[in-house]
Amino acid sequence: MTEQQIPVRESRQKKLKQAVDCLKKTIPQMKDLEIPITPENYFVWYEYFQGMNLELRKKIDSLLESGTNFTDSLNNSLYETYIANQTQDKLSHIQGDTETLVDNLLQELEKILEGNQAFSAALEESQNDLKKNPDINSITQLVAKLIEETDQVRQANTSMENSLIVVKEEVSTLKRNLEELNETAFTDQLTGIPNRRAFDESIKTLVNEFEQTLKPFSLLFMDIDHFKSFNDTHGHAVGDKVLTFIATVLKKGVKGDDIVARYGGEEFVALLPNTRYEGALVVGQQLCDKVASKNLVMGSDKKVTLGNITISVGVASMQTSDTIDGLVERADQALYAAKKQGRNRVIGETQNLAQSQ
Repeated sequence: MTEQQIPVRESRQKKLKQAVDCLKKTIPQMKDLEIPITPENYFVWYEYFQGMNLELRKKIDSLLESGTNFTDSLNNSLYETYIANQTQDKLSHIQGDTETLVDNLLQELEKILEGNQAFSAALEESQNDLKKNPDINSITQLVAKLIEETDQVRQANTSMENSLIVVKEEVSTLKRNLEELNETAFTDQLTGIPNRRAFDESIKTLVNEFEQTLKPFSLLFMDIDHFKSFNDTHGHAVGDKVLTFIATVLKKGVKGDDIVARYGGEEFVALLPNTRYEGALVVGQQLCDKVASKNLVMGSDKKVTLGNITISVGVASMQTSDTIDGLVERADQALYAAKKQGRNRVIGETQNLAQSQ
């Protein structure tokens, strides 16, 4: 290693150590304070332990000293006040850097462990050779001393290796936490199915694949009929349970690589890879029928009947020279047509186009 390389390596190791120290504090502290490990909360506490955001640091220190309970409202306030004004690029950079640094550290630890194991094996082999072949009597004492020192080095290496294994396990735990964090970022917290962000990423992937291979896929836009009046009548708590129920029915109603996501409010979407327009119409009708067939009841004794909930569905399929916005717009317009024609039905983009002419 050259003299120029040494400072670079030391700087990298220092950066890794600082990042890992920050990571080792962030998630455990959030768990101790019973703060949900959401992307927003993670960004707040990562910034806090980095120490660069002095206003945030001062605010949280004050809250900790006063024993304040970190409620959802307070957590949201901290994010909106100190983090949300940062650009999305910077927020993505924080998470990206975190994941990269953890991956780099794991690689470094793997190399150190491999090196120590090889060195320990080499020392043991040399020790055996010295014990078996002390052919020069005049250096017997020197050999004995060398063997003793070799034993000490090997023992030290064993201790170091055990310590590194512990560190590696800790960092592996952090890596799993980051993976859970990433999964949380793409999951709708109410229904447990993929959220709008997950849908956006998935449709980009399918469009890119279509542009390269013309592999077909279709999009369903779905909306719960009369949900606003249902919410007003039965309350938001019941409304939330209905959203969760519908999400479950839709998720169970698709197969294979199909993806159901909550688009927002009472709107849901389904991405159907390897499915052409006619097949998507069939899937849409199946989902519509499954939802309509359910009779909703409430209460532990299930005596409170809420009746039937229905959905309207709009269908569109990816076309050559299409765009994401164009595909979404056609599916949305088809959904609007289904609503306009009486709800609890499926309308495809070609049907909507024919009826509008």
